Amino acid sequence: MHVAGKGEQPNLIFLHIPKSAGTTLNFILENHFSREESYSVSKSNYYPDGSIDGFKAMTQARQAKIRWLTGHMGYGYHEHLSGPSVYVTLLREPVERLISNFYFERHLKESPIHEMIRSGKMDLREYVYYYYAIEMDNLQTRMISGNWEKRGDGPCTPEMLEQAKQNLRDHFAVVGVARRFDEFYFLLRRYFGWHYVPYVKRNKTKNRPRREEVPTADRQMIKEYNQYDIELFQFAKEMFETQLAAYSPKMVQASLLTASWRNELFKQQLGLQTFSLRQFIREHSVRTYLRQRLHWD
Repeated sequence: MHVAGKGEQPNLIFLHIPKSAGTTLNFILENHFSREESYSVSKSNYYPDGSIDGFKAMTQARQAKIRWLTGHMGYGYHEHLSGPSVYVTLLREPVERLISNFYFERHLKESPIHEMIRSGKMDLREYVYYYYAIEMDNLQTRMISGNWEKRGDGPCTPEMLEQAKQNLRDHFAVVGVARRFDEFYFLLRRYFGWHYVPYVKRNKTKNRPRREEVPTADRQMIKEYNQYDIELFQFAKEMFETQLAAYSPKMVQASLLTASWRNELFKQQLGLQTFSLRQFIREHSVRTYLRQRLHWD
C-alpha cells in the first residue's frame, strides 16, 4: 500500500461498518468530494445504484479519478485506486451494533430475513445464530481483516483478528468509535485539514430497546458469538484514545463546543428543534465532557 508522503493528498477509503454512524459520516464526506471523484460500493445518496460489482466493472481510467471510496466492503480496495490511499473507519461496541442491526433489518424490506424478524419467527438470539451459521459473525473483524467478501468461506479465526489489528495500525489514518462521533470527526478534520460541515445524525434505528433492556442471556450470547469483535473493538478504542491524547482535553472541548453550536443552528435552519442557550451550556461544558469521557464505552 502506498502511504501518502508529505504534501500529498491521499485517496480516502471509508470502510463503512453497518450501524456504526457511517451514514452520518457519508453525509459529511459528500461535502468534501465531488460526485465525479467519488464512488460508493453500497447504495447512497450519491450513488443509489452503487455496488461492489459496479466498482469492479469500471475502467481503470474511471477508477483513477476516484479520490473518495465508501461503502460496506472489506479492506483491500486501495489496490484498485491510483496513487496513495488511507483508510478510516468507525467501530461500534458489538452488542450495541447487533441489537441495532436486528431492529434495523426488522424494518428493512430489502433484507432476506426482514419478514421472519417482523413476523416474530426470528428473535434476537436466532438472529445472532443465523449470522454465525452463514459465517457473517464477527463482522467488524471480517471486514477490517479483508475477509468480508469471503463470507461463507470459513469461521472467523484468531489469525483474522490479528490481521485486522495490523491493518488498523498500518493503514488506517483515523480510527473512531461510533458513540464518540464528534471526537472522531475532530480527528478527521485535523488529519485532512478540512473545514467543518454541520450535520444531524442520520439513519438512526427507531423503536429499538436500550442495551440494558435486552435480556442478559441475549447479550451474553452476542458476546460469545462475536468474541473477536469484542477484542477488536477494545483495540480500536485504545487506538482512538491514543490519537485523541495528542491534543489537550481543553483544545478538543473548545473545538467540539464550536462544532456543537453550529450543529444546533443547522438543526434550527432545518426546523428540527428550537434552541435553549442555558441547556446548550449545561450539556457542553468542559466538566460534562470530561465526565462523559470517563463513562463512555
